[in-house]
Amino acid sequence: MPPLDDPPDSPLDDALGGLLLGSSAFADPVRRLLGEKPEDLDAPQLGHLRPRPALEAIVAAVAAHFDVDLSDWVAGRRSNHAARAAARLEKKLLSA
Repeated sequence: MPPLDDPPDSPLDDALGGLLLGSSAFADPVRRLLGEKPEDLDAPQLGHLRPRPALEAIVAAVAAHFDVDLSDWVAGRRSNHAARAAARLEKKLLSA
């Protein structure tokens, strides 16, 4: 059989987290199930499939915890402890 001049794309290129094949209707319930279970240290790649909090939820939770007004926050500046905490959480939770 002669080699293909233009081989087809691999379906694994579109795998969610490099692991899960299927539509979002299939993947969303799987992600919710993963979020309800403890982290599996034997399969760390599953961590990429876990649901992540929205940035707005992180900011609101930090502002409530520190009892600060969000209107005091300036984009690009970590002018107080709450803003610095939100930035660190955002980096840790959303880029994991």
